[in-house]
Amino acid sequence: RRGVIREDLVDFTDFFPTLVDAAGGEMPAGHPRDGRSFLPQIRGGKGRSREWIFCHYEPKWGRRAAARWVMNHRWKLYGDGRFFDLSVDPLESNPPIAVPDQARDTAAQFKQVLSTMRS
Repeated sequence: RRGVIREDLVDFTDFFPTLVDAAGGEMPAGHPRDGRSFLPQIRGGKGRSREWIFCHYEPKWGRRAAARWVMNHRWKLYGDGRFFDLSVDPLESNPPIAVPDQARDTAAQFKQVLSTMRS
C-alpha cells in the first residue's frame, strides 16, 4: 500500500521467511526459525510484530569492533552495558545514559536476552 508507514520492528532474519511466504513456499526443514514473515504487514494486515531485536555484529573488515545489542523502538542496550534512549539520541552521538526508572524492566529483559544468546 502506498503512503503507509509501518512501525513494526523487522530484523534481517525476517527477510528469508518473508520471501518464502510471498512465493507460497515452505521454509526448508532444519532451517533456523529465528525469522518471521512480515508479508502480512506488507499487505496492510497485522502480523506478528517483534517486541525487540537482537543483533550480533562481527565485521571481518574495516575498523569497527564486534558488538552485540538488543533494542526496541526506544531503548538500546549493548552487551558491554552501554544504554541509549533512541527517541532522543537515534544516532547514539551522545554518551550512553544510566538506565532511567521507566526503562528498568526493559533493560532487565534486554540483559536476559543478551545472556541467553550464543556468539
